[in-house]
Amino acid sequence: MAPIDSVKENILYASALYEIKSLITHIIGFTEYNTNSHDCFSDSFPTPAVYDEGWTIDWLYDNLAEMYTPWLPEDTKVTIKRGGFFAYSPLPGLKVISLNMNYCNRINWWLLLDNEDPVGEVQWLIDELLASEAAGEKVHILGHIPSGGGDCDHTWSHVFNTVITRFESTVRGVFFGHNHKEAWAVYYDYQNTTRPIAVAFVSAAEGFVTICSLIPVNCVILGQAKQMPLITHKLQGTRRRGKTIA
Repeated sequence: MAPIDSVKENILYASALYEIKSLITHIIGFTEYNTNSHDCFSDSFPTPAVYDEGWTIDWLYDNLAEMYTPWLPEDTKVTIKRGGFFAYSPLPGLKVISLNMNYCNRINWWLLLDNEDPVGEVQWLIDELLASEAAGEKVHILGHIPSGGGDCDHTWSHVFNTVITRFESTVRGVFFGHNHKEAWAVYYDYQNTTRPIAVAFVSAAEGFVTICSLIPVNCVILGQAKQMPLITHKLQGTRRRGKTIA
């Protein structure tokens, strides 16, 4: 495919996705968003260490903050502009935390300069979970690149696993994409690797564009807000696979 054809295809995809999310929001009252690895060309997400040298990602985060305006509270703009992540409560007793997994992305070469929580996202995640725990809220965590997989930094994955272990009673759902095949992953207590603590659902990340000879897919996960989702209804997709994360 010629580069210009790829650009045209992506524009059509983005337009269709925007319309669908608008429709979902109109029907059920809310929808959930997440920054993915291709929101910036070549998976390149500069860290604050190089902002003063002119390398910045502000153009993307500022646009995302404005694009999400119809669906998210005004106060989420602060962390979206800071690092492409946010938290909000769509329903009483439920908080949705959307992480920017590009700060664990192994091919985000900017992390070679600064990979120790460069935008403070992990500490922010812990603070949000502490607040939800104190308030008796349950939490759903969204991310694009699955932790524990080959595309997520090993150290970041380990830290995330310790966070999930600490807040296992608060986190009621973990959801990822990225892999282009539907999957599930089991998290284990990092101090007792025979004790499962959470399950992550990895949706096939095809959207409406065929990639790697796979067919388009969308997945609807059904469940109660304060419990782990128990039923997955696949509208159209590829084969299922499972893996374990320790």
